Amino acid sequence: MHLTKKAGRGATPASVSMAVIAVMTAALTIARVGVAGDLYSGVALLPFTLVLCLPVLLGLSAALTAFYTLPVVIFSHWTCHRYRIPVSRGGKWVAACSTLAAFLAVAVPWCAAEAYEATWGLEYAGSWFAVMGCLWAVATPAALAAHVTIIRENSGHPVRPIGRIAGWGMLALTTEAAFFLLIS
Repeated sequence: MHLTKKAGRGATPASVSMAVIAVMTAALTIARVGVAGDLYSGVALLPFTLVLCLPVLLGLSAALTAFYTLPVVIFSHWTCHRYRIPVSRGGKWVAACSTLAAFLAVAVPWCAAEAYEATWGLEYAGSWFAVMGCLWAVATPAALAAHVTIIRENSGHPVRPIGRIAGWGMLALTTEAAFFLLIS
């Protein structure tokens, strides 16, 4: 498993993960505004999210990639090697490890809050699990994309540049938003 770029081979798993997380974070921002207000204001927020909040979006993507997505991919590939499962068939292990990591990322602070009898513990349990769901929804596609990038790189196939990944993701996001505007 290679987590660094080889000359002339395309994007690294980390950059692919960051691109997917940026697209998914923009999608969740639009969805959140669409649920809280109306969908028109959510679609109107798309240029603001992409242009003005780009440093925050890239920082969040880098942190989530470094501390969540790549360790999930590494652990799932280790699990595949440990149980002699071909890594190319390990997509379900990536999703399972991402679920476990999301649960641990939310459960550990929640249990610590309960242990110290903090005021933001049990009464906000629904919020903790909403955070876990958002974390899983953003990071699992990124972990699967990084997993596929590693498989393609190891098999000798070219990996798409992240500009194409982000571009097609934004096109799909815009198409989805337009579709929901048409049906609402």
